[in-house]
Amino acid sequence: MLNKINYKKKSKEHKEFEQRVFDLIFANIELNMRELGYGDVSVNKNMKFLIKTFYNMLLNCENYNKKKESDKLKLLLDYLSTKDETKAQNNTNLVDYFNKYQVFCFDLCLDSVLKGDLKFTYK
Repeated sequence: MLNKINYKKKSKEHKEFEQRVFDLIFANIELNMRELGYGDVSVNKNMKFLIKTFYNMLLNCENYNKKKESDKLKLLLDYLSTKDETKAQNNTNLVDYFNKYQVFCFDLCLDSVLKGDLKFTYK
């Protein structure tokens, strides 16, 4: 949700923080792929796919709260597919979870994010 937190006066520190988080996430993914034995060509191809998917998810999440519940469920199913029927039935609970998590994220102040003080409890 880093892209959705609305900073009217985004400081250089905040921009650098967001970039470091992004770099760290994808550097760790790349390192893990290399540790698993993937070669350079395979790592590059997979990283390109993951980054495209990540940005696609961010773009879809930008309008998440304006979507109908059925569209939210479809969005989650697009990214979280499962063949198990019992797990698929729990997806409506997942929509509820993300709705509450989104509200939590928008209520966060920037200082708590920078300090890592994120205590979300789902009720």
